[in-house]
Amino acid sequence: MTARGPRTAPQPTAARLTEVLRAGTGDGAGARVGLVVDVEDPQQGEPPALAAAHLALRLADHGLGVRVLGTPAAWDRTTLAGLADLDVLVAAPGTDWSVLPDAVVRIAVAAPGAAAGADPGADATVPASLDEPGDPGDPGDPGDLADRLAAVVADQLGRRAAGSPAPRRAPRSLHTYPDFARNPFQQLLYAGLPQRGYQRVRVEDLLTHLRRRTWAPGPAGVLNVQWTDPVLRGVGGPFAARLLLDDLDRALQAYAAAGGRLVWTVHNVLPHDGGHPWAEIELCRLLARSADVVHVLSEETLAAAEPWFHLDPARTVVIDHASYLGHYPDTVDRAQARRRLGIGADERALIAVGGVRPYKGLDRLVEVFDALHAEDPRLRLLIAGRPGQRARSAAFEAACLADPRIVCRFDFVPDDELQVWMRAADVAVLAYRNILNSGAFLLAQTFGLPTVAPHDGALARFASEPQVRSFAPDDDASLAAAVRSALALVEDPAALHDAQEAALRLARERSPARMAAAFADLVVGVDASPDPQHEHQHEHQHEHQHDQRSTT
Repeated sequence: MTARGPRTAPQPTAARLTEVLRAGTGDGAGARVGLVVDVEDPQQGEPPALAAAHLALRLADHGLGVRVLGTPAAWDRTTLAGLADLDVLVAAPGTDWSVLPDAVVRIAVAAPGAAAGADPGADATVPASLDEPGDPGDPGDPGDLADRLAAVVADQLGRRAAGSPAPRRAPRSLHTYPDFARNPFQQLLYAGLPQRGYQRVRVEDLLTHLRRRTWAPGPAGVLNVQWTDPVLRGVGGPFAARLLLDDLDRALQAYAAAGGRLVWTVHNVLPHDGGHPWAEIELCRLLARSADVVHVLSEETLAAAEPWFHLDPARTVVIDHASYLGHYPDTVDRAQARRRLGIGADERALIAVGGVRPYKGLDRLVEVFDALHAEDPRLRLLIAGRPGQRARSAAFEAACLADPRIVCRFDFVPDDELQVWMRAADVAVLAYRNILNSGAFLLAQTFGLPTVAPHDGALARFASEPQVRSFAPDDDASLAAAVRSALALVEDPAALHDAQEAALRLARERSPARMAAAFADLVVGVDASPDPQHEHQHEHQHEHQHDQRSTT
């Protein structure tokens, strides 16, 4: 809805509104205020931009100097540096206030009816909408909103001047890259942060984030880098990869110099589907020498990584990958699940769940399944998960969909439906050609399933567990023998009971709450450290020289 001014005030011209959006209202006699609003195209007079311009002019009537800022994702170096000149920032709840110097007052403009403390990072909350002011007299009217904002600004600045500002409950920020909203591991890993006073802030682009946090007047903060493959995904060739790595190296050094802290969570030694192996190795080396703390999901990671990059034990923390106990709904029983998927009560079902990617060996699992089905016609195969690259898996998908013995879903499985697939299965099969850590293994333990897993990486330690049948990763005959052994276990009620209890026991030992608490402790410790960069700056230089000599 187009904003209206007070009934007695003349409407500003379009030229004046455009000028306000471009240059602000001037310094004014009072405080300097920044308005954060989605200004997609000020020249076209988009409604949010018009609303912000009207509000800025009304605030100027109160003697405030106002600058209209775009969304934080669009802030450039000049905008970020200019935040230090503000007295007040007005934005929507959930804004990453940590880019601001501590002296800047933070005011959240929330939807009417929102709780006063809806944004713990704000000093005050004012009910209204920055984007669509309503009719005069409504909570969103620019004149009415300006009056209330001006009063809050005066109150907050008065408190500061008197030396008694309102206590700020602002959470600190953990910036996360890449951040996959539906990834259950990340949800569980970060679950302990709010209790320790941290909010999770998603990073869209690693290089941009490092530069922006270096330029911003607020603290550079803590960054958690997880999977590395998105960093180099889409680079055009070796030259572009080299330039990106050089830019990242400089940006990481500047970020550290600005007080930024880096935590690298190592999932794999190298990405499973990387396009430039040499560049992936260099990226891992760069992160290994730049990180204040390296978080590994298993103690086997250090030795597994050593041929490619060195992880300093003094800066490495082991927090084991958790199970998924309590995360997924588990209200469907075996009979219900089998009816849903069309599996007979007397049939034996193998399951492979998770992303459909080459390293997971689903093609050879289907071949092994064919051979075993000839031995036992009761055998069925369940496959559920989204393909990593549709073009590469199209033929495989078509073959599975055409096979009546196979029940498959080549798409993301919603949380409430995953239980149907897991409860319908007898044995989980991880036919991986290579692996270090596996969420799919711990998912199988969560649902108490006997599991066939490669004798590789962190999974090798579980080979002697009663619910696990191991195989040599490069041997299809070994895989077939392990599946036969697991199916024989299913036929023995006593052995099956012991296997299920062992799986659930392991799931309880790897509780999500324990992982979340340990990771939150890690973040707090890194954030509180005085300057860990100085402690290993010389070591970084030495490692970098070594890496440069050994990279091929």
